[in-house]
Amino acid sequence: MKRLLLLLLLSVFGTVILLVGAGMAGGACHCMTPMFTLFPYGIFIAERTSWESFGYLLLLLQFPLYVMIVTLIKGIHWKVASLVLIIALHILAAVFGFRDFCQSRRTCAISAPSNTALQLTAR
Repeated sequence: MKRLLLLLLLSVFGTVILLVGAGMAGGACHCMTPMFTLFPYGIFIAERTSWESFGYLLLLLQFPLYVMIVTLIKGIHWKVASLVLIIALHILAAVFGFRDFCQSRRTCAISAPSNTALQLTAR
């Protein structure tokens, strides 16, 4: 029990550090790429629905929930399988959220302008 509480406390601390870092990185690039990469579930819900409170709550509970799932599962094979599943779902959610965000804005932080667009602005 003490181990679980220590891990949850560390994951909450890590979540706060990642949230501040992603917010600062997003402010530097004027984009949502870091937020969608680290917190895809909460940011997608907060951006695309009217449930901002639930989205931000999910954002704060995401990594502690990951830690609790991996910690409470018995057996090394099941732990590895759950970790692989968590990582795969996280990546899929990040890709989906980022694509949806880019399509709704018709611009993307990582997409470079085409050569024709650069040539037209140079004239």
